[in-house]
Amino acid sequence: MTDNSMPSGLSTHPATSTTTPSGVLRAGSGILASSDAGGARLEQDMAHDSSQHRPSQRAFTRRHDHGPRYLGARAANVVEESPSPFARLCEWLLAVCFVLMPVLSAWGSTVTIAGQAPVRLLTLVFVVLVLIRRRYLSVVTQGILVVTGMWMILGLVLPAGTTGVKELLCVAFGLLTMAAMTMTADRPGWIVTVCRAWLLGLVVAILPALNEVRTGKHLPNYLGGTKTMGRYREIASFMVNPNLFAYFLVAGMIVMVVGWTVERHWFVRLMYIGTFVLCFPLLVLAGARLALMSTLVILAWLMVRYRKLLIAAVVLTLTGALAIIVSGKLDDVLDEVAMSIHHLSSNSGRSRLGVYQDAIWMFVASKGVGLGPGQFQDAVLLAPWPNRGTIDPHNGFAELFVGYGLLLGTVLLAIGIAVLWAGARRLWDLDPGPAQRLILQTVVASMLVIPVIALANSSYLKNPVVWVQMATVAVFCEFLRPGATAGLEEEFAGRCDADESSRRTYLERRSRLVRGVVDRAQRPDTSRPGPSTG
Repeated sequence: MTDNSMPSGLSTHPATSTTTPSGVLRAGSGILASSDAGGARLEQDMAHDSSQHRPSQRAFTRRHDHGPRYLGARAANVVEESPSPFARLCEWLLAVCFVLMPVLSAWGSTVTIAGQAPVRLLTLVFVVLVLIRRRYLSVVTQGILVVTGMWMILGLVLPAGTTGVKELLCVAFGLLTMAAMTMTADRPGWIVTVCRAWLLGLVVAILPALNEVRTGKHLPNYLGGTKTMGRYREIASFMVNPNLFAYFLVAGMIVMVVGWTVERHWFVRLMYIGTFVLCFPLLVLAGARLALMSTLVILAWLMVRYRKLLIAAVVLTLTGALAIIVSGKLDDVLDEVAMSIHHLSSNSGRSRLGVYQDAIWMFVASKGVGLGPGQFQDAVLLAPWPNRGTIDPHNGFAELFVGYGLLLGTVLLAIGIAVLWAGARRLWDLDPGPAQRLILQTVVASMLVIPVIALANSSYLKNPVVWVQMATVAVFCEFLRPGATAGLEEEFAGRCDADESSRRTYLERRSRLVRGVVDRAQRPDTSRPGPSTG
């Protein structure tokens, strides 16, 4: 009599006759019950099946879903080989390039190599290393590459002289920087690396600014080496223009908040906090009003995140207002406020308004197609509105729409709005973990600040600082995709919520309460008996 007993946990489906490995697996119960030789044959077939269906390690696929190294780019059954010395060297060089991007972007063109800014050459080395060591494209990187192709095609189709080609190369280097940084960041630990990179970049940029404050002397490249630079007191560090220096400070302040939250070492955390606080007086000395205005978003974020800071801010504000009233300085303060408003309509404000009006006229004159890269400064001289000698756009949106047309401008604007909306909606609708909440808040704060500081500097698309900031936001977005958040919470467990007064801040608890009340009001009440039908 045949023994039909089966070990516990195995399927009792009848064995089928097939010669494929999957058929052997379906007939596993019969083979295991027959003999030990059949069991050995099953193990061989299973190994053969696994080897046939094992994914290629060089295939392009999504990351951050499963797997130990790329959080899901490789399947769990792929066993990684120990890295070779060359691979370890490339990984070390990748980290060096990653850290140096904010530093050299702040350094700008203070020193050139073969006529090129060092950050451009670093980008080329960075891209080569990424192509050697990374074989996986995430959705974020794929989107960046699609935008790169679209941007380059439009830039080559539209008319562009020597100035336009230079601007198009700057854009290409910037987009390649974004792609390289997102491909490099293959595990959550790179968040700590990008924060330390910005910390180093801010320290390198702040030291010359402090020397400007102490001596009153600017670097030789200040305002392009203009002869009248001695009349200007605003500090600019390496960055030629005080507004660009302020842009760099604001972008770095957002990363400093992430840095002091995820950092383990207390000394480095103090460096993050000290650098963040030092940025405020430097912004005042840089004289960038729009950059100062954008810090209100950062302060509001901190008050939402840290309840104790909100209470302290309210107490200090009330104390300061009371002191001003009691001391009789209220009239002086109101006069200063009125003077600040008057300065908005000064020559600088009126010239910018004229340039904005000219930008609208040029966009309409091109019928939304765009004038071509780098054509703004030449075309504005023929525009009807008086600009008082100002020929730079002073507006990232105007530079984009006037130069490249409605199509590309609308696509990029839609991407920015989509990122902002997705981040805000996930913060509102879901209950993310502490690490995910921190990154979501960082992305939302960045997307709210970028439209403001995009109006600060005279030019936008040509500056490496802009592209390194965009690349940093893209790196944060890498770890917000589905499947990536589990590794994020595991990496920063116990750090992202350690400084919060509670797991949910006051506003988050109130929002959940409001949603609960609304849901309860919309839910039909089944506790009361219905009308009698007797």
